[in-house]
Amino acid sequence: MRILITGCAGHFGSFLCNWFLGSGNEVIGIDCLMYGGEGMRSFISHPRFNFIKWDLRKGMPIFEKIPDVIIHLAGIVGRSCEKRLQEAWEINVTASQKVGLWANDCNVKLIFASTCSNYGISSTFVDESSSLNPLGAYAKTKVEAEKFILGLECDKIVLRFATLAGISPRPRFDTLLNEWVKDACTDGVVKCYNPLSFRPFVHLGDAATAIQRAIWGFHGYHQDLYNVISFNTTKGELARQIRKTTNCKVEESGDMDTRDYAVNYERIAKHFNFVPKYSLQQCIDELVLGVKWGIIWGDQIYTND
Repeated sequence: MRILITGCAGHFGSFLCNWFLGSGNEVIGIDCLMYGGEGMRSFISHPRFNFIKWDLRKGMPIFEKIPDVIIHLAGIVGRSCEKRLQEAWEINVTASQKVGLWANDCNVKLIFASTCSNYGISSTFVDESSSLNPLGAYAKTKVEAEKFILGLECDKIVLRFATLAGISPRPRFDTLLNEWVKDACTDGVVKCYNPLSFRPFVHLGDAATAIQRAIWGFHGYHQDLYNVISFNTTKGELARQIRKTTNCKVEESGDMDTRDYAVNYERIAKHFNFVPKYSLQQCIDELVLGVKWGIIWGDQIYTND
């Protein structure tokens, strides 16, 4: 297949490019390199990879050959959205609308990466029919973009990803699980806030598998949305497991993040036969190998702030 990936140099995008190139596909990558291009080092010269440096706020570039599917990952994520609010709306909403209209006009299958943060706070397990309660700018932009994408006529699937975990060609350490393992290995302390709050996580490998299965399943589900997770856990249990593995200290701390939600993923399991492979402990062990053993050095510990 000819697969177009926006945000190809990012944390998940670089992982996904390797994933699809490894399975024999042609990959077109688009990125404005806002955070640099180090994540593409391992595949920039691959014969089936073509890179286009481009800012999607200008719309879509012109292609010699139209791709079969577009995976739209590009965006400003997490806490960065609060600091760069106007830019976040321009990229996460307006640019996503332009990408969606292009897919609609060119009849290209579209997979849009959204977030489980859209649920915000819930006392029960949430599913795709649950009410949304976006608490921060990141989730609010994703909710707005979702509405537009789902209203298009082209074949489209919206995937609400849990918080990403694991190591990629451009590893991020400003996501919760990654950040806490890094802190445990480098500072010896995890600062745990709201320990009873639930949070879902998804390993990069499970996230890539979900996208692959969604592409295979387009013939049966042309317009739907799915939660994508590997596991749910409380932040307190996450801290305890990291302490057990690294022998770090755990300290309670205050934080403005009030999100508290656990996520049901039965829909994607049923429709696409998606079965997550990664556990909490496997995610922790992978990151410990990367950080504590020096596989990832200090100058490779990236954030999107």
